[in-house]
Amino acid sequence: MAAYLTYWLENVVVYQLLENTHTRYAACVDRYLIPGLGKKKLTKLTAKDVRTWLNQFRTTCQRCLRGIDARRDEPCCCGIGQCCHKVLSP
Repeated sequence: MAAYLTYWLENVVVYQLLENTHTRYAACVDRYLIPGLGKKKLTKLTAKDVRTWLNQFRTTCQRCLRGIDARRDEPCCCGIGQCCHKVLSP
């Protein structure tokens, strides 16, 4: 899936979208899609896989999932063991 998403960004949508839109798509692919579904083979990807991945956003703190706060000089949230429970909106 990761290889396809990279190909899609570089060879398909780059010619169909404005530069700012392409930049936002690339950020979403790098931040959410590749970490969540990137290891899955494209031929084996199912609707259940996508639904499970989407449901993860409703229930998992994105800061903890990606370890954002643990890398800061002064960690907060997951870095200090007190989750803020920040989830993405539907």
